[in-house]
Amino acid sequence: MKTVLAHSLAMALVLSLGFASARWVLPATVAARAPVSPYTRPATEFEGNLDVQALTGIGQVIQDGTSPATLFILSSLTCSACRDRIPDLLVRAELQNPAPRVVVIHLTSPEDSNDLGKAQAVLAAARWNLAPWLYSSLLTGKVDWNRLTDDLSLKGISVSEFLAEMRTASITDQLDRARSWARQSAVPGTPVFLVHRPGLGFRQIQTSAELLPTILQE
Repeated sequence: MKTVLAHSLAMALVLSLGFASARWVLPATVAARAPVSPYTRPATEFEGNLDVQALTGIGQVIQDGTSPATLFILSSLTCSACRDRIPDLLVRAELQNPAPRVVVIHLTSPEDSNDLGKAQAVLAAARWNLAPWLYSSLLTGKVDWNRLTDDLSLKGISVSEFLAEMRTASITDQLDRARSWARQSAVPGTPVFLVHRPGLGFRQIQTSAELLPTILQE
């Protein structure tokens, strides 16, 4: 029975997410402003609102932390560079002592049902405290459908309820606001990693995860 439920959930999500796999792409007028290597662009060059409360409002807390530092990750769940870099970064952030809070800002394309649907699923999962592992699983493409089905079942949640939560107005609005902010801020692409420390402001870190400890402890 469990296998049947897991298969049903998998099929429902697959149909919901679609089959596209394009990464998030900014409009040409914005993308053209990005430097050759966008992942080394200093945070001070961003033109948008680099405010902790504003970014947290359009983001999703994936890891709680004990450090005053916050790591903001701008990502797309269909971005190959995100898949290659973010999992290791999350592990390193969690191993920090004290560990930073990690906030993910989902940057999606409304024309890409796969990209949009995955972000909706992770945001929906937060209602039942399932977001962290689902985010990592969808990012790498290794989703344990049996585990997801079991977790939802233990909380008394059906597949239809989960899919309905994905399409709530609050989730749609959050993704719309994140997309709008990214365009106004000329975000060059994904992933982008920003570390904020009270009193020191924002600093963009390189894509190499080894730089994270230095930034958090300097």
